[in-house]
Amino acid sequence: MMRVALYSHFFFPEYVGGGERLALLTARGLQRNGAEVRVFTTQETAETYTYEGIPVRALPYDSRADQRASSQTIDILTSAIGECDPHVVHVVGTKGAYGVTRAANHLDLPVGMAALEYGICCDTQTLVRRGGEPCSGRTSAADCFACQLEHRTSKSKALAQIGQYLPDEVVSAARRFGRKVAGREVAGSLELHSRFQEREQIRSTVQKALSLYLAPTQYTLDAVSDWLPAHVRTSTLMYPLDQKLLEADGEKNTPNDELVVVFVGRCLPMKGLDVLLDAARRIGDAEPVRWKVYAAVNEGEHEEYARAMED
Repeated sequence: MMRVALYSHFFFPEYVGGGERLALLTARGLQRNGAEVRVFTTQETAETYTYEGIPVRALPYDSRADQRASSQTIDILTSAIGECDPHVVHVVGTKGAYGVTRAANHLDLPVGMAALEYGICCDTQTLVRRGGEPCSGRTSAADCFACQLEHRTSKSKALAQIGQYLPDEVVSAARRFGRKVAGREVAGSLELHSRFQEREQIRSTVQKALSLYLAPTQYTLDAVSDWLPAHVRTSTLMYPLDQKLLEADGEKNTPNDELVVVFVGRCLPMKGLDVLLDAARRIGDAEPVRWKVYAAVNEGEHEEYARAMED
């Protein structure tokens, strides 16, 4: 029997989101095909439990804060994964992927990844260049760094949201990118560059360790396949949708001439629900369109944004 160690940086029931659902459905699919699956995730305290028939082991560290993965974190992962003696390690998403791949290397295990985002290839995780056009591929680390700076300071609402995780100190430096700046602006720019170089090393390490890369859609795969090492096999993993969610309103049929636009996702700024609702307002009654929104709100997460969307 194939034994699979499946890693998701968060998992049910502690956290509910798209990545967690993909991890759950992947684990279920592997089980149906006869594999023995154990999910590894992170939370504040260590815990072993079963969720919907799937054994889960929660490890006590924050994969977001420890992206580079300290030696202690890698030791924790190596010991925990090694205890279940898997044939393969499967990672869902890029958060925490560095530490898991390092642990898999120590155990001499192949690594597969189902990537929900472009973080394995693009530091802004969008594959959108500073001018707003789709990125055609990496040209150089320097060009990617300039793009990241522009993302942080762009006047475009969508692009500004993308770069929110960057230090505030780089804002003024980025606006004068390429010009002479002083004091804290230089310090902020150097800090960003240091973090960017670290991300480059993380990305390179994960890419080299991969045996298989599963993209959520064909579009994603087309966008990143040329950036991956030649030895990495690639395929698509279409993101499944919970039919019960869409049947909740009891509607089965719509008029043939009516266009139905459906949004399914979490109520976060990065998901662009405000853009969709703005489009709905602009279209109004001019076109026969029905808008359906199924947005999940996690307690304490962008609650002001969620209230604004409800209004």
